[in-house]
Amino acid sequence: MTFAPRAPERRDVTLSATVTALALAMLLLLPALSSVDPETAITMPRPGDWQWWFAVLAVIVQGARLAWLSSAPGHVLVAMGALALAVAAVGLGDASSVPLLAVIAASYAATRHRSSGETGVSETWTPWAITAALTAAAGAIANLRLDEGALVPVAAAVAQAVVVVGVPTGIAAAVNARAQVRTSREREATALAGELEARTEAALAAERTAIARELHDIAAHHLSGIALMSSAISQQIDTDPATAKQGLADVRAQTRTLLDELRGLVALLRQDGDVSTAVESLAGLETLVPEATQRGRDVELRLPQGASVRDLAHGIGPLSQFAAYRTVQEALANAARHAPGGRCAIELRDAGDALEVVVTNGPGSAGAETSSDGPGGFGLRGMEERAALTRSALTYGPTEDGGWRVRLSIPRETAPTPVAAPASDAIPGEAP
Repeated sequence: MTFAPRAPERRDVTLSATVTALALAMLLLLPALSSVDPETAITMPRPGDWQWWFAVLAVIVQGARLAWLSSAPGHVLVAMGALALAVAAVGLGDASSVPLLAVIAASYAATRHRSSGETGVSETWTPWAITAALTAAAGAIANLRLDEGALVPVAAAVAQAVVVVGVPTGIAAAVNARAQVRTSREREATALAGELEARTEAALAAERTAIARELHDIAAHHLSGIALMSSAISQQIDTDPATAKQGLADVRAQTRTLLDELRGLVALLRQDGDVSTAVESLAGLETLVPEATQRGRDVELRLPQGASVRDLAHGIGPLSQFAAYRTVQEALANAARHAPGGRCAIELRDAGDALEVVVTNGPGSAGAETSSDGPGGFGLRGMEERAALTRSALTYGPTEDGGWRVRLSIPRETAPTPVAAPASDAIPGEAP
């Protein structure tokens, strides 16, 4: 234990003043009570005797030392016990228990400080053991002065030490334990709140990424088509005005579709109850191909003989179908951007426990090199994230003729619906 002097705290000064006042009051009132009622038979020095003045001085010293209890609780506790022993040694008779008030107060306060984590507080119970021994010795001396016997006074002194030191210490320890439990619960609640906040931030970050990906997919798909149609219109406006006008109508329709999809995405984020938020499925490919053909794209849908898109999509969950639709949409947008004029084929293959969706595009008519999104792109990254989300297998890369192929293998949840005719080699499906 080390003693680090510092200014007394208000709580310690209050405790010191209270204990000193009570002890001095007892030293003054006990003789007066004995003189008023002789039957009380209180044996103690009269006020003015040197023993009485020694007790008064000891009580004042105890009070002064209590004022610095927070600086060194262990030192103060032992000092209280030593002063009580000194008073008992000079002989204060029945008033020998008066200095024990400070021992009781110090035992409780020092124990409270022991578990508070404050600097200077002892980590062992040695001061309490020493104080208990000093208190027991003080009680034994005082009792032996009043009684010639030995066994009973000593036993009473030990009991007195247990009451004076043990009981306040036990009460303070129980209070400390409850405080520690309360603190632990508060820390746990704070930690849980921090964890919840971190999870919320992670979810928001993932949601922002998903929103960016969806906006990219929607805009890239439609704007690539608009760019191609605008290029064709610029060449037809002088030579074939009628066709150019029809192209402008297609651009207007495509722009309206783009705005509708963006509006639907924003409405989904706002959770508007009156806005339709239907999720695209593989069946949407039957509409996607004709739309691409109308915009001047060379796109065809290939299915096994005798099978339909709905038959092949049987056993594929809604989320997986949406991921497949978006993958096809993004693959077509990439093809229009990196290989304009190239022929595109969307092929669905029944692999039993999985459905394979393959999008292949040839090299661009102008000889443009097929490439990925480049730095910062979201297309291929979005495909990979959707494949991972639906536990699908995604592969992509260049073909031998300079084109590009995207292959998505989607596991089935249930077996596919058998078709009427056996599957044969895939044949091209004419776009309307």
